Amino acid sequence: MAGALTLASLTATGCPDPQGKLDGFLDDTRELRDLPLPKEDLGGQLEDISGEFLMVVASVIDPTHPLQFLATQEFTPEGLGGRLTLTLQPLALEPQSIDTPRTPVGDSIVIPDIVVDEDGRYAFPAGDGVYQTFMVTGAANPITGSDIVTELRYVGSIQSADFVCGIIEGNVIEPLMASLEGSTFSAIRVASSAPGDLPVPITDFPTDCSGVPDGGGTTGGDTDTGSTG
Repeated sequence: MAGALTLASLTATGCPDPQGKLDGFLDDTRELRDLPLPKEDLGGQLEDISGEFLMVVASVIDPTHPLQFLATQEFTPEGLGGRLTLTLQPLALEPQSIDTPRTPVGDSIVIPDIVVDEDGRYAFPAGDGVYQTFMVTGAANPITGSDIVTELRYVGSIQSADFVCGIIEGNVIEPLMASLEGSTFSAIRVASSAPGDLPVPITDFPTDCSGVPDGGGTTGGDTDTGSTG
């Protein structure tokens, strides 16, 4: 379930400040510009990333045990960019597990109308320092097994029709306060959502942009990884 945005606002006084506006824009888009460009040549039009994906969130708290979601992605082209709507269904994980049982659990999270630029990069929420509040049931938390409440922002990049990745900003606010700075996410296309058919994060595909798969994932063991450099 999606929570409310925490909105940041600025009050302008005096004369217009073009340089200040430029500096603000550069600050707001810094994370987007730091992400790798798509590995594939998209030829002026973004790849269609609509479909079902396995999305994993590797928190800096314990990146070896990522949270996992079935992600239904709906991409609508607009000009050279587009809009992306995500529906994230948390998957159950036993404590300290990355592959068991991975059955749907808890409420789904819907993130609508994310603006994607012509380079395949996007952020939600769009503004730097603006966060969305999310809750994930403890049954989907393989690190502690506790319910999680977070305020976060994620910044992503389409790498191919079958793989997206990026970084997570923000904080865990329950059960304990903790920074998520340095956390990452990735999502890989799947042909089947059956638990036994899902690829295994870290083993079958990366949880960040450091090793973008050469081809999309369909089942465990079928994905090769390569360097983005």
